[in-house]
Amino acid sequence: MIFYILLLLYVIFMIVSTIIFSKKTKICLEKTEGKLRRNTDLIPVKDAINFNMRCAFLTIFINILIIILGLVHLFILRDIKYLLSLLFIGVFTFIIGLYNKKSEDIIKNLEVFEIEPGVAEKFSNYLDQWGKRQFSIKE
Repeated sequence: MIFYILLLLYVIFMIVSTIIFSKKTKICLEKTEGKLRRNTDLIPVKDAINFNMRCAFLTIFINILIIILGLVHLFILRDIKYLLSLLFIGVFTFIIGLYNKKSEDIIKNLEVFEIEPGVAEKFSNYLDQWGKRQFSIKE
């Protein structure tokens, strides 16, 4: 029973976090008009990236729990439905990942028209940190 509750919570978490990340990406576009000019333009960008990075850690943690519980149930109870549940998680995560990739690409492709010095360097630093395994962007 715990396995299915965790599975349901995971699906809800993934859907909600995807919606929030999409909205944060939209806010980035609205506030910057797709162009980074000032340091203040980087605030919604950093917020969206940090949210995405934190969700990635939580997703990995929940996935590990689900896989462990699923495998334990599969080997102890010898019930194929746990294997099917693990397959569902894999497919679901892949689809959500593809959807989130679109939002990531929107942020990564923001144009830099530097009015204030250092905007391009900071944005590049944010993107570099986004590619690393860490919980949030460090200044």
